[in-house]
Amino acid sequence: MPGISYSPSLVNFGYIDNNGGSSTQSITITNNSSQTVELTGVGSIIFPYESSDSETGIYCTNAPSGSDTVQLAPGQSCTADVTLTFGDGQSVQDCYPADNTTCEYYYAPSFFVAPASNPNDSTGFYVPVEFVVGPPSGGPGIPTTPGPPSQQGGGSSTTPPPPSGPIQPATGCHQLPAGTVVAALATPDGGGYWIVDSAGQVSNCGDASPVFGQLSSPPPSPIVAAAESPGGLGYWMVSADGAVYAFGDAQYWGGANTLPTPLAAPIVGIGADQATGGYWLVGADGGVFSFHAQFEGSTWSDGITGLSGPHPLAAPIVGIDGSPDGQGYLLVGADGGVFTFGDAQFHGSVPGVLPPGTHLAKPVVGIVADPATGGYWMVASDGGVFSFHEQFYGSAA
Repeated sequence: MPGISYSPSLVNFGYIDNNGGSSTQSITITNNSSQTVELTGVGSIIFPYESSDSETGIYCTNAPSGSDTVQLAPGQSCTADVTLTFGDGQSVQDCYPADNTTCEYYYAPSFFVAPASNPNDSTGFYVPVEFVVGPPSGGPGIPTTPGPPSQQGGGSSTTPPPPSGPIQPATGCHQLPAGTVVAALATPDGGGYWIVDSAGQVSNCGDASPVFGQLSSPPPSPIVAAAESPGGLGYWMVSADGAVYAFGDAQYWGGANTLPTPLAAPIVGIGADQATGGYWLVGADGGVFSFHAQFEGSTWSDGITGLSGPHPLAAPIVGIDGSPDGQGYLLVGADGGVFTFGDAQFHGSVPGVLPPGTHLAKPVVGIVADPATGGYWMVASDGGVFSFHEQFYGSAA
């Protein structure tokens, strides 16, 4: 029946753990027609159906007691509170992407609407929703002795943030808005790459698979970095608030945005642990957070007091990369300073090779370790490349 609208047009339940977790959202249904109508809540549709899933409160809150039907005069609205619950480790199958964690439009509160003068002349409709479902802990994390907010070596997350819009397949090698690119990730065979921008959009070029996904709308905090999964069949994105978004075979193990204490500085980088499939996040103050990855230390461990205090960093940290065996990682600052932890080897830094009293023309923005030599390359914002224990192949400066 025309003249009926509902808001929001897409209901986002967010993250629901699959061990008794639930989420409740409200839907407002409005009669925009010129006649009084009867609205009946009839339950929900779940594809595929899981017997352990339950739904309650599909009916308008102002319906008469014990009734699933309410009359709406022209211009009148009612609110239906919809609760989705998962129990006993259940998961939703056949979701996109095929990792049993993210579903879109699989659960739909359903209603019938009919003219009050002719209740048998009814029309059905449902409200599309999306949600994320997964284990309650999100991953083990590696707890360590707590330090300042951004110093904690490990972390675990109970509520991974849902993407701010439906996850969609990337659409091929295409132009991204100028000045927004934050990362480029090579395919395992070197025949292509993914380019990621601050809105979570992906341009996949060469033989880079188009199926891993991207965000359809910008997240609450901008994407600042990305890392490829050890198998090369997925990737993670991380935003400045520490939220992590996983695609393909990259597993979600937690994010710094859900730790009990606020970050002292924004997250600036993510590095993959090649041994465990976990990852490390690094803040601009040198704090490192490990998720399903071994914590090997941070700049705070070396007595440096972040971006201020008695022994501050000379420049903010801007990137992190893991050693090939997953037993260490290295951090790089905007001035090209390098900090190594675990079995990552120190082979030099920009401040160590510049003549006294000189500085970089533009700041360093990233670092990449070479699994073959243990060396590394740095790149500056003007395209300049600095190689340490590595072959220099040129730069874009």
